[in-house]
Formats: sequence, structure tokens, C-alpha cells
Amino acid sequence: MERPMASVRKREWIYKGERRVAWVVDYSDALGKRRMQTFKSKKDADRGRLKIETEIDMGTHVAPSDTLTVREACDEFMLHCEKRLRIKDRMTVTTVATFRNSTKHIIARFGKMKMTAMTPAAVEDWLQDLCLTFKRRSVEMHCGVLKRVFALAFRNGRVGRNILVEGRVRIPERPKERIAIPTRPEVEELLRSLVNRAPKEHMLCLWNRRVAVGLALFCGMRRGEICGLDWGHINFDAGTITIRQSYSLQNGLKAPKTYAGIRDIQAPNVVLQLIRGLWEYRGKPSTGAVIVANAPTKRRMPPAMLWSLWQRTAKRAGLADDEGKMKYHFHALRHTAVSLLIAEGLSPVHIRAFIGHANVSTTMNVYAHLFPDDGSIGKGMETIANRLSPQQGSGKIPQLIDLTAN
Repeated sequence: MERPMASVRKREWIYKGERRVAWVVDYSDALGKRRMQTFKSKKDADRGRLKIETEIDMGTHVAPSDTLTVREACDEFMLHCEKRLRIKDRMTVTTVATFRNSTKHIIARFGKMKMTAMTPAAVEDWLQDLCLTFKRRSVEMHCGVLKRVFALAFRNGRVGRNILVEGRVRIPERPKERIAIPTRPEVEELLRSLVNRAPKEHMLCLWNRRVAVGLALFCGMRRGEICGLDWGHINFDAGTITIRQSYSLQNGLKAPKTYAGIRDIQAPNVVLQLIRGLWEYRGKPSTGAVIVANAPTKRRMPPAMLWSLWQRTAKRAGLADDEGKMKYHFHALRHTAVSLLIAEGLSPVHIRAFIGHANVSTTMNVYAHLFPDDGSIGKGMETIANRLSPQQGSGKIPQLIDLTAN
């Protein structure tokens, strides 16, 4: 049986002695359920009727009464994330907190709107406004969470179309900020600053600073990976460090950021000496004990405390001013490790495995600016051009370019 088409009718009524008029579109949805939508003018109603009929034919129509507001969709999304966290479905406490922060910005702009009323143009306008306040990375995060909210609503049948996929919402381009890294003289001064203990400094604190800087600078390790190390991850005979976990105060111990983060690092001898020095100072602890530990509790150190150790180290090395403002983030030591490897001629493939990136493209996106321009491209193209260009006076190859032409 053929489905009846939508129809437009005029509706009139009296409200507080005043005559009111509206235009109503009556139709049956894909399941045969009777529906109606109200519009202010006949022109809007006719336009709405065509839209409804098209969506029903394409199987993408969702009645306004069945959809959610953006606020409700965000709440539904966060409940979904919290459930994934409870069952350990690739969701961490930190990720949930990050998503929740993004949904606050989404709700502030679109909270009362119906999901079906959202448009790519409205989203792009919001992203442009965000760029006036936030860095590009934060804007990308907020946009990514909105995409996740739409994707879940689409899977649950709350919206018939995912406008953020179909509309290809564009994030405004902004220059990418390169992470500043210490120069070679600054690195040398940094290492010299770790030789002697600062006045009234606990000896364990000095050893923690030495080991943390060594692991980041010469092994390219992240803060969470350094704090997650146990003595069982060190093999002094083979000279290797095994990375199998990362630590944060919110999530505790967890697997590295990506599967590629699970790796074995061949540590330089200087790093092994630093680790052995800490091991001997700690009384040669057993396999399961923590390496970088709080003094004097000797419990696992959260990355935030490692950051405070770096502040102290940077100040002693002349990499921070009197107010404690540092020239370089602790993570810059990881970038320095990569730059040193590049200077030694290692390829992106080797570096990718060393620092635990999932693929070479990630390595190149982050570190491409560190690879030196050795002039090989220019030399190669010069050779190609000379090989293909006409030889003067040979008469064997026709002149390809008339240099005298206007």
C-alpha cells in the first residue's frame, strides 16, 4: 500500500480574545505513526512538507518529538562514557573528565536547540568563536566531542542524519605552535646542574631528578611512563627498559596511550648508571617496587609532582627565571631526544618505534620541522633538470622553452 503524502492545512483559534493562525503539516512517518509539525507561515509549511517527505523517502526522518535537545544528547553521551569506564572499554577517568569539560562548552552554545535543528554553519560559527579564546588543540577537542555526541545520537536513532559527517564541518586553520627545545649548550648545562645536590635537598629527590631527566632526554619517555616504571622493568644485564604501563593520579596504572607505546628501549649506559645509582641508594629494592618515588613516603610519584621536580631542575640550570617561569616544558626533553636522534641520521621509522608512536605519519606530523634540510632535494632536482634540458649546440633535442618569448 502506498504511503499517503504529507498535507498542509491552516489552523485558526482564539486565544485571550485574539485570533491566532498557524500552518500544520500532517503526515505519517516510516512506521505509519501519525505526526504533525506546526509552522508560522504557509511558505514555511510547504518547505517543511517537502523536507519531511524527502527525509522519509531516504529513511532519515526523525520527528521533533522523538529527538533530543543538545543538552539531553550530551547528558546521554556522558552516561555512555561513564558506563564504558566502568567496564574498562577503552575509557579512562582523564578522558571522561576531558569529555565532560567539552560538553559544558557545547551546552553553553547549543544546549536548548534540538539535535535536528543543528546545522554545519552553526557549528562552524561556534568553532570560529572558540578560536578567539582557545588554542587550536582545545578547539579540535571540543569539535571532536560534539562529533562523538552526534555519532551516538545517530546510532541510537535520535537523529536521522549526522550533519557533522555529511556537512564536513571545517575547523579554522591556525599556525601550529612548535614546541621549543633546549639547545646543545643548554642541555650540557642541564646535565651539569644534576651533579651536585641543592642546599637542604633530600638525596632521594636529587636521584629522582637525575633519573627522570635521563629517561626523558635519552630515552624519549613520557612523564606518565616514567612514573609508571617499577624495578622489574629494568634489565641491567641487557641494558633495556621495558615500558608496559603508564601512571596518572586520575587513572592509576594503565596501559600506554597506544599499543605502540608498549616497547623495549635500549638505554644508554649513562642512563643505566643513573638508575643503578638510585637502586643502590634505595637499598637495592625488590622487583615490584617503584623507581621514581616520593620522598620520604617512597610511594609512586604522580606526574604533577614530577613537574615540580622539573621546575627546580630548570631553575638550577638557568632554564627558568626567578619567578619560576620556565623556558621549556618537561615534555620538551622528549622532543630533544628526537632531535638528537635526527641529528645522528636516524630515519622516522626507527624514531617511531623508539618513542612509541602508532605510525610514521604521527612522527612526521609532530617532528617534521626537526629534520634538517640538507639540500638533497635541490641537488636532485638540479641533476634531473640538467639531464632533461636541451644541450646547447647539439641540435639533437628541440628547444623546450623559448627564453626570448614575451
